Amino acid sequence: MAFFYAGSINAQNLVTQTSEEICDCLKRADPREMESIDNCVMEGLSAPAIIGLSNEKYDAFYDKLMIHINKNCKRFHEIYQKEENEFTLASGWKLLEEIPESSISPITAKAFFQHNELFYMTSDGAVIQCKIDDTQWIEYLNEGKYYSKCSMEWIKDGEFEIAFEESNHPVKSQLSKKGEIYRYRLIDFKNGVYTCVLMREEMNFQFFIFTEAPIQERL
Repeated sequence: MAFFYAGSINAQNLVTQTSEEICDCLKRADPREMESIDNCVMEGLSAPAIIGLSNEKYDAFYDKLMIHINKNCKRFHEIYQKEENEFTLASGWKLLEEIPESSISPITAKAFFQHNELFYMTSDGAVIQCKIDDTQWIEYLNEGKYYSKCSMEWIKDGEFEIAFEESNHPVKSQLSKKGEIYRYRLIDFKNGVYTCVLMREEMNFQFFIFTEAPIQERL
């Protein structure tokens, strides 16, 4: 892999370039051989510009790198989300090849925004509390220690957009830029749980939105 030294490339470009190189390597790797997958990551992190970082700067670089890979590398999700576990089953998170048609009725879709509090889970089991009204979507994590504030717009029956504004969460604050828009489609509703799709340009993800807080102890 070809990398530049730290003096010739800024930190964000190094994150982007390293992420793209690792993703390209993952596309060639055999998903049945974890060693070849791990080698893609280790090779990417072996660049002189990265090895020369202090421990503190390396940790910050690695966090940003994994955020970039998670957000932009479809192959990463194809490999690492193949195996279901208790958290992915409970949260509903999975990569979709195609966006399903919605079976949500207009009445059920409208009822979604009659809730002023909703919940979803991350793929590793953390519960996110969402406070919503006609124009705002605010998420709280870790008993309110962290927040992410977004504006919200209803597009049509079963579809809405949220635009990122700000966050004090160490990952979410790096994951999105101010004004970045995420579009969602509600596709089903059963037993107090909405099945929702996050629609991205190259990757679409399904997950659950709960009308009542899921009990983590049951997982």
